[in-house]
Amino acid sequence: MSSRPDPADLPGVAGATGRYREWAPPAALQGCFGQLWRSDLPVGHSGEVAVLPDGCVDILWRGGRLYVVGPDVVAAHPQLTPGAQVLGARFQPGAARAWLGVPLGEMVGTAVELDAVLGPQARQMAARLNDVGDGD
Repeated sequence: MSSRPDPADLPGVAGATGRYREWAPPAALQGCFGQLWRSDLPVGHSGEVAVLPDGCVDILWRGGRLYVVGPDVVAAHPQLTPGAQVLGARFQPGAARAWLGVPLGEMVGTAVELDAVLGPQARQMAARLNDVGDGD
């Protein structure tokens, strides 16, 4: 007899848990970024969220900090709080290396704060985003 997990114990899938939206970046950014996106977890959400691998590199703004993530080859399970909001910019294929100055082989399966890659420039970007707020 096989033992299957209770669906309630499985992580929610990012993009299907809460609200997820995508839109095209401004024309000036389209050479580097293919999509901008926003994910809002429900306030009452408890439990894990699984981000399925898509082979892409993203810059995320979460909790007032910027991160660079991926490309992933297995599902990622970020620690998100109920009601968390994540904003993202997904790089065009091949654009992340030139923008970040890091070989993508070093980025596989990672999520690091952007200032570890770009230094003060990333801190300035995060400060500007924090000044803008959530845009609602």
